[in-house]
Amino acid sequence: MTRLRLFIAISSPVQSHAAVAGIRQELEPRLDKPRLSGNTTYPASVRWTPPSQQHFTLKFLGETDARWVDPIVDALKNCLSDQASFDIECKGLGVFPDEQHARILWIGTGRGGDTLSTLAGKTEDGLARIGLPRADRPFEPHLTIARFKRPVNASSMDAYLSSKDRLFLSFPVSKVSLFKSDLRADGPIHTELAAIPLS
Repeated sequence: MTRLRLFIAISSPVQSHAAVAGIRQELEPRLDKPRLSGNTTYPASVRWTPPSQQHFTLKFLGETDARWVDPIVDALKNCLSDQASFDIECKGLGVFPDEQHARILWIGTGRGGDTLSTLAGKTEDGLARIGLPRADRPFEPHLTIARFKRPVNASSMDAYLSSKDRLFLSFPVSKVSLFKSDLRADGPIHTELAAIPLS
C-alpha cells in the first residue's frame, strides 16, 4: 500500500520571494547571535523555507493512503465550487509556539485573512463528509518562512514581532492545491498533485 504525506494549501507567488528575502536580510544578523538555553549558550540554527516551498496550509493530512487522492480532489471541487477568488495581505511577523520558545517564524495575514479562514473551514467540512478526521486545533493562517532547530528566545526580534501592521505584500488567490511532501535530509520537497480553481 502506497502512502503519501499530503497537505492542502495556497502557494505564495513569485513576488513573495523578494519580500521574504528582505525579511531574512534584516533578521539574519540578529538570529545568528548566540542564544541562551538554561546555562548553555549555542548559535541559533535557522533553516529558512525555500521560496518555492512557501505556502498557506489549509489542512495537513499527513501520511495518507494514495487511494484517497482522487476522493480528496473530488471533495475539494465540491466544497469549493462556490468560493470566489480573493486577495490576501501578508502582514506582520510572529512565532510559534511563543516568543520565549520560538520554533517557527511566520508572516501573518491582514485583509483576506478571514476569507482564508472560511476557505479552511470549507475544506475541513468537505473532507469530513468523506470520512477524513478534522484538525485537532484551531486554524491560524500563517506563512512559515523559517524554522529553528531548537527553541530560541526571540526577544532580539521584538521590534519586528510587535510590528503587526507591517505589510509585506498582497497577492490574488485563484486556486487551492493538494500537495505531497517528500521528507529529505536537506528539507522537504513539495509537489502539487492537483489544483482546484476558484471562481
